[in-house]
Amino acid sequence: MELVSCAEPIDEDTGLGEEAARCPKYSRVTVFERRRTGEVTLYRTRYLVRLLEARTGREVRRFEITGADEVCPLYGPEPAVLYRSGILPSQYRAVLAPYVEGPAF
Repeated sequence: MELVSCAEPIDEDTGLGEEAARCPKYSRVTVFERRRTGEVTLYRTRYLVRLLEARTGREVRRFEITGADEVCPLYGPEPAVLYRSGILPSQYRAVLAPYVEGPAF
């Protein structure tokens, strides 16, 4: 059985988690230059990670992970509206390892 995982923020409608960091906000001055114009909050975000059977889309398992990647983006999207903590690869490996390395279903 081949499995696929997907993650989506849980806090989308219920509000974001606590503030994790303050990130610099930049505005484009020219094609090659940006200027710092303030700060934007990076919020600690919870994610729902679903493990699905690739062929049928049947949900095999679901996990909740709080994103531990709290590094501010270098420049961020324009306009910088919302920054969220992300899921680190090590977090994915920890929850998915039993399904990748464990016995076959």
